[in-house]
Amino acid sequence: MAKLKESYKKLIESDEFIKWKQEHHEYKLQVAFFSRNIKDEPLWSFSFVSNEKLHTFDVCDNVECKGMDDIYIESIEDIKNLNIDDIELSFEQVSEKIKDMTTSYVIVKEVCTVSNNKEYGLHWNITEVTADMKMVNLKISNDGIILKQTEQSLLNLGQWQKGTKQS
Repeated sequence: MAKLKESYKKLIESDEFIKWKQEHHEYKLQVAFFSRNIKDEPLWSFSFVSNEKLHTFDVCDNVECKGMDDIYIESIEDIKNLNIDDIELSFEQVSEKIKDMTTSYVIVKEVCTVSNNKEYGLHWNITEVTADMKMVNLKISNDGIILKQTEQSLLNLGQWQKGTKQS
């Protein structure tokens, strides 16, 4: 399984990233993430932010820059840089911590992010989509404490996004 820190090391040592960083030295690592079907290996991606621009790199057999996107940041003070060396738990350790909370579900899709923000600090954010059309979201602190757990039907997602009550 591709490990987060190993993937990041592969990224920062790649010719493509070194060349990019020389031209974009002001960009800081914002988030590490993957999205996968549950039976697939996770392939890590890393996003770097400066002002309201975001560059994302995918790390698999090679390193690929996905280009630049404009982003909207409501409050730059809420966002902190992500330092990979500060991450204490591996994805495997986080998965083990939440296993008891998700054993009643058949997970089909998983999205995982590691980020650092004002509200939760350095944390893991795991979202799992189940076979019965539910979305389970868990936020786990850097030291393994469950900070938040939510569950909702994907059928209600549009209503939830509009600000109506979750069910």
